[in-house]
Formats: sequence, C-alpha cells, structure tokens
Amino acid sequence: MLYAALLGVVLFGFGWGIAFFVSLLRAPAQLDAECQQQVQKLAAELELPDKALADYLIGLLNQTEDAEIKVMKFMLFHEEIDRPHIKIPKMEWKEIDVALRHCVEIGLLCIRSEGSAGSFLWMNFYWIPPEFRETLKRLLRRA
Repeated sequence: MLYAALLGVVLFGFGWGIAFFVSLLRAPAQLDAECQQQVQKLAAELELPDKALADYLIGLLNQTEDAEIKVMKFMLFHEEIDRPHIKIPKMEWKEIDVALRHCVEIGLLCIRSEGSAGSFLWMNFYWIPPEFRETLKRLLRRA
C-alpha cells in the first residue's frame, strides 16, 4: 500500500514536472511573439506621417541624377545659402546650376531672389523646406 502511494505521488510529480518544463520552454516564445506584435503595431503608428513624407521624397529623389544628389547633400549643411557660395568639389558651375534648377523644379529646394529694380545684381537664395530636412537627411545618408 505504501509502495502504491509512493508510486502515485512520484507519477503525479513526474506528470506535473513534464507540464512545468513544457510550459517553461513555451511561455517565453509566446510572450516574445505578443511583445513583437505590439512593438510592430506601435512602430507602424509612429512612422505613419514620416513614412508618407519619406515615400513622397523617395519619389522626388527617383527623378534626380548624381549631380542633384550631390547638391542636396551639400544643401543639408546650410539653412539657406546664396548661389555664389554653393561650391561643390568636382562639380562645375554650370553643372551645379542645372542641378539646382532641377531640384527647384521638382520641389526638393526652394528659391528666393533678391535685388533692386535698377540693379543688374540679383541674388538667388536656396534652402531645403524645413519639413523635408530630417527625413531627407536619413534618405540621402543611404544614397
């Protein structure tokens, strides 16, 4: 009788032991899967406005060539800069002018001209729209 009782207790403990170890191995994976789903959901909510802007800027950058990319990378260093101070190594003035004009046409850069009516000296100032700056910086870092 004592032997049967001890055998029953051992078998009962062995069964619970197996269940314990199975749940011990399975629980972290289930918790991790739930946490990963929550993280993905929150990340999607946080990136939505920035993702829309990034998609828009990617579309604009796809319309550019290497010269325009060089100009945009240079422009990230300046809030606003006038044309005579835009000097990019290994690029000629004409190539810079064409790249600047194309970037303005597609909307990556803004331009403001200043001068007097009687003067032949007009100065063009260029800048990246502030709302584009951070997203564009990340996108151009990859390029």
